[in-house]
Amino acid sequence: IIFVASLINTLYIGNIRQQAYQNLDLERDLTKISTAVIDAGAGQRGYLLTGQRKYLEPYRDALYRTSSGLKRVELLENNGYLEGAKLDTLKKLIGQKFDELALTIRVFDEGRPEEAWSIVRDGSGKIFMNDIRRILEELQATRRQEVQSIRYRASRLYEISTALSLSS
Repeated sequence: IIFVASLINTLYIGNIRQQAYQNLDLERDLTKISTAVIDAGAGQRGYLLTGQRKYLEPYRDALYRTSSGLKRVELLENNGYLEGAKLDTLKKLIGQKFDELALTIRVFDEGRPEEAWSIVRDGSGKIFMNDIRRILEELQATRRQEVQSIRYRASRLYEISTALSLSS
């Protein structure tokens, strides 16, 4: 009986370890998405300020990093590690933010820099960014709580394993 209990305990610990790694990967991906969205805005502003296309490199790179980050997060969401509704909201907000950035760049490229800056000043991009930050913070807080729960379960299993080892 002790052997079977120990075996089950070992398998459960492996499952807990996998859950912890998945949650840490998810939190890391959410942080990367946040950084990429911020970088996109910085690239857009650099371009609008200077008119030099080299400032669009961080913007273009951020589009790719955000897209690939969201795909990784979607995979984890499909495995039950993330609330789907919040992820859908996050994707929508990021899409709106990137649409706003693309619009300002296009308007600037059409020779209407004042209109591009007017779009920036209207504040919608800031509202999108604030909402993106809020959703990301909520998702990351949930991940941290889950990791805490996993750590607690792991410590309880360690105690049980130790007790089983001592009793045999």
